This record gives sequence, structure tokens and C-alpha cells, in this order.
Amino acid sequence: MLFPVPEAAPFSFPTGIAVPGALPRATEDLEVDGVPDVSAELYRAVLDGANAAPGWLGDFAVFFTEAGVVALGLLLVFGWWRARGEDSRAMAAALLAPVITILAYAISEVAKLVIEQDRPCRAVPGARPLAECPGVGDWSFPSNHSTIAGAAAMAVFMCRRGKLGVTALCLGALVAFSRVVVGAHYPHDVLVGFLLGVAVVGGALDLVARRTADLVERYRPHPLLGRVLGHGPAGTENPAGASDDDTQVLVATPASVATANEDTTHLSATHPDTARLDTAPTRPIPRFPHGGHGPGGRPSMPPPPHGPSPAPGQARRH
Repeated sequence: MLFPVPEAAPFSFPTGIAVPGALPRATEDLEVDGVPDVSAELYRAVLDGANAAPGWLGDFAVFFTEAGVVALGLLLVFGWWRARGEDSRAMAAALLAPVITILAYAISEVAKLVIEQDRPCRAVPGARPLAECPGVGDWSFPSNHSTIAGAAAMAVFMCRRGKLGVTALCLGALVAFSRVVVGAHYPHDVLVGFLLGVAVVGGALDLVARRTADLVERYRPHPLLGRVLGHGPAGTENPAGASDDDTQVLVATPASVATANEDTTHLSATHPDTARLDTAPTRPIPRFPHGGHGPGGRPSMPPPPHGPSPAPGQARRH
């Protein structure tokens, strides 16, 4: 070999200098046992973006993740208030919405105890959550917050369809996503939790409301429960204590009699044609059987014969 060739030495760019066209450096291993790799990578990407955002935005995310659930609860209360003037089925759905939401939460809590997936704020290397990481034993999958948000949002949507229902669903989805932003859950935690709440309420609320609408209709006339159940649509309410067949017993009192006499006098003055009406009270005519005795022991008179009475002094011809 005429000319010596120097041995090639490895070359690396200095850390922190961006070189166009250069491949990114390998990041730390994000593999977590029992967690999809894509979910762990999305979690780390969202959390890094949240840490890079302005401080006030991170503080708002921490506030919103709790306040959003409260806002959905207030929408449920608003739905109950509006249902007081609607039919029995709507009121039954408004009353059962919180109950079925709690049922969805209970299902998610049981799933947590069975699966026992650790929180990403402890399992993912380099994670810096915005909110305080829950303690050991407070498992991650599925997200309870997301389950409650999905159930409450779906309940509002079924009770208050239209713009309010769509707004509730969007609000519930944002609450679920905020759990990833603050670093408390993986993306698949909140997705499964949200869909669980929507499925439980969507499958049970309408069915149970139809079966309990009769109870609402029965107890709406109650003087105490009627304040909670409302009077229903305008023109269909029943007075408190009225029977189902709308039969009312009228009891005459001195005040009602005096009022009736005043109304009769006013009617006679304004309408002269009614003056001919005989308003004097009548007494029933006593009736006695043939051969019986009337008052005072006097024998009762037999009924008069049919036909014209004979003239005085003339006998009736047979």
C-alpha cells in the first residue's frame, strides 16, 4: 500500500445542536408491562407538551379536571328542574341519571381492583405530572373520572337532547382528556372509562325510566313528593289528594252556601230571564204504604182513583 489510509473515527454531533436531516436520538425505553406502547408514548408526548405550556395553562388544566365533573353534575340538576314541567318518563330519567352514573362508577372501581394497573406517573420513566400522583394502590385502569364524566354527559344528552346534550358530551370528553394532560392516566385509561360510562347510561337509563314512569305519575299529586316530582305538563296536573278517576266529593259549608247565594243574586240582576227560576228550597213529600198511618196516628188516605172526580152528590157508576 503506497499511501496509508487513516482509520475512520466515529463522529457524533454535540448534544443540544439541531442538525438538519439528522435522525433523532433514541429516547429512553417507554415499555411498561401491561400497557400498550402507543398509549405510553402518547402519554409522554401529551405530558411533555403540558409541561412546556405556560404555567397558567397547566394550572387551569388541574382546576378543570375537577371542576368539569362538578359542571356536569350541575347540568344533571338543571335537567331535573326542567323535567318538573314535563311528562313522567322525562322526570323518571332525570331522577335515575345520578343513580346510574354511580352504578357506572362502581363498575369501573371493581375493574380497577381486578386489573391493578399502576399509575403512569410512577411507571413511565421521566414523567413529570402536573397534579399530585395518587398513592400506591390507587390503580389506573380504567379512569374513574372519565367514567363519571362519560356517564353524566350521556345522561344529560338523553334527558336534554339538542345543543345542551351535545355540549355535555363535549365537556365530558374534555374532562376525560384532562386526566392525561395532568399526568394521572394513560390515554387508553380515559378512553375505556369514558366509553364505559356512556354505554352503561345509554343502555340502562331509558329502559329503567320507562318502567318507573308510572310511579312518578302516581306520586306527583302527593303534597310533599310533588315538590320534587313537579306537576308535569301544563293542564295535566291533578290536585293534591284527588283520586285517580278524578272523582271529587263536594262538602257544603256555610261559607260555600253564602257564596252560592251571592252568585245567584248577581246572576239574576244581570240576566232578568233567570228571575223566573224558583230557587226556594223544597221538601220531600212523605209517602206511606196503603193502609199505613201518617203522622199523629191518622190513617193515610188511599190514592185517588184514576179519571175525573165525580160531582158532589153523584155516586160513581161501576
